[in-house]
Amino acid sequence: MIWFFSRDDNDLRIETRYDNESADYVLVVHWPDGRSQTERFSVESQFRSRVVEFQKYIEDEGWASSGPPEIIRDGWRIA
Repeated sequence: MIWFFSRDDNDLRIETRYDNESADYVLVVHWPDGRSQTERFSVESQFRSRVVEFQKYIEDEGWASSGPPEIIRDGWRIA
């Protein structure tokens, strides 16, 4: 999924996915200055906790959701 946030004239994008090759849960943050921050987790509960923690952090920093999340077709566990 991709979540969109904005603050002033800046946009922030958060992407979450599952890497089928490595069996990792992946959190990618696309910052307004062009930087990308990637975190990988082998344990789903740690991944979910980090996503919640990061969302709280950016909201505390004044970022607000700027639209509904988009579901990406690829990037989740293949059963």
